[in-house]
Amino acid sequence: MTADRLRKLLRADRVSGAYKIGRNWAIPLINGKPQIRKGTRGPKPRWKGAHPVAMSYIHVNQNVIRQNNKREEKEPVISFKRGQTNQYGFEAELPEVNSIEGDAIGLFLMERMR
Repeated sequence: MTADRLRKLLRADRVSGAYKIGRNWAIPLINGKPQIRKGTRGPKPRWKGAHPVAMSYIHVNQNVIRQNNKREEKEPVISFKRGQTNQYGFEAELPEVNSIEGDAIGLFLMERMR
């Protein structure tokens, strides 16, 4: 949203909770965005939200486990997938879970190959 568009919305009293202090405007932000009341005409407010967090997966490939039983040289059987990247390894170490937030702090792959 441009500054010019925001000034027009402020003049039309369409920004919720905005008030003027001297020459400046105090605009409350909710989730990093001003709350705009609907108008009768004009373009809808179009600003981008936060980017979604890439999902992380740990995949254990059973086909590779079966093939490793028949081979002398072993291939990594675990892949850690985050977004578009893959990391391969033989073992994974999960750190302790943060008791306050309930999230794992990170994931480390040991003996990475490929």
